[in-house]
Amino acid sequence: MIRAAPLRLIGPLVFLAACSERPTSPAAADLSATAVASADQKDTQELATIVWQQTARSLAKTRALSPIVAPRAYALVGLAQYAAADAVKKDERRGAVAGASVQVLSYIFKLDIAAIEAQLAAEGAVGTADEQAAFARGVTAGRAMGEIIVARGKADGFANADGTAKVWDPATLPAGPTIWAMDADATPHVPAGFQYPYMRPYFLTSADQFRSPPPLTDLTGQVNEVIEIVKNRTPEQAAMAVALNLGPGSITPAGDFGEKAEPFIRKRNMDERAAAHVYALLNAAIMDAVIGCWDTKYTYLVLRPWMVAPADLPFSSLIIGRPNHPSYPSGHSCVSASAATVLERFFPENTTELEQRVIDNGMSRIIAGIHYRMDVEAGQALGRNVAHWAIQFDNTNGLLAAVLQGYRGNDDR
Repeated sequence: MIRAAPLRLIGPLVFLAACSERPTSPAAADLSATAVASADQKDTQELATIVWQQTARSLAKTRALSPIVAPRAYALVGLAQYAAADAVKKDERRGAVAGASVQVLSYIFKLDIAAIEAQLAAEGAVGTADEQAAFARGVTAGRAMGEIIVARGKADGFANADGTAKVWDPATLPAGPTIWAMDADATPHVPAGFQYPYMRPYFLTSADQFRSPPPLTDLTGQVNEVIEIVKNRTPEQAAMAVALNLGPGSITPAGDFGEKAEPFIRKRNMDERAAAHVYALLNAAIMDAVIGCWDTKYTYLVLRPWMVAPADLPFSSLIIGRPNHPSYPSGHSCVSASAATVLERFFPENTTELEQRVIDNGMSRIIAGIHYRMDVEAGQALGRNVAHWAIQFDNTNGLLAAVLQGYRGNDDR
């Protein structure tokens, strides 16, 4: 595992490409040894990692981040938390996690900076004088680490270098009756995630490293299955599809898995560094899965089911709306499978629960009439491949090698 250096020794931020000679489908490494209980963990105090992850999810919900924008925020926060916790002494970790979280969240949620800083101040006022002093030292180190991760975010390709929105040119996509195109009344009139295939991944060698295989060209059987399922869906199935949609105004599917990790972390009695490791790997892998997923989407431009069979799948039957991006593969499945795979490596005892969520998320998209079964299956395969690769990268290089150069550990544990 990469070990943190004093901040003055940390090299500049770089983007490290994975070695080309690595296997394309490495076996997942068992990370449970890194997720052990720590003697310095206080049973009566919630981890700063969990508290600030909760804050990130709350802000994502309040500011209505989309399900593909929220993972970027969660990944930056998680990586900053882990880098900060790994860079300081044990008694400074709580402050370091808080300080790193504040810097990243203030970058993403500029309208909420005052509230974010107020939360930090309130946390720093708790405890003895010595504890408050250690917290303050940690905050200083954490803010510095947070700024390094913010710099990575500013250069990830999500927006232009000056922070302005990227411009979409519809002429860049082919057109035709069998090729996906936006609905004429789509709002906003920009395809969701069109810039994602060009974003910089954390672990992948390129956005297309695990691109899904070409989809079926004859969609008759696929769309007929969707029509049959939608026609015969029960109220309970419809309710499940709506509940699992987790669109803007929710914590999103990525946040749902982050929330699921909380009781697992508490039961294992993890310390700040171990908990931050979980969230950093979880959310960075999810973000890479989203990048890979959207690369596949805009490569194949597969029509949505309602575009193939508008008479049988009228808009009124699409109970969660019409996503403004191609059908293949399912983004829900890419996110779910990558998230579950990472969490199962840390918490194998929860595999059954996590796998059921993957299954339910996939079926919910067919039930809603917006995806084919092939979309779900391809998304799950892509998500798992990305997660296994991320786990192997962490096991071989150390997680922080994905974003930091010259990063060595602090021996004072």
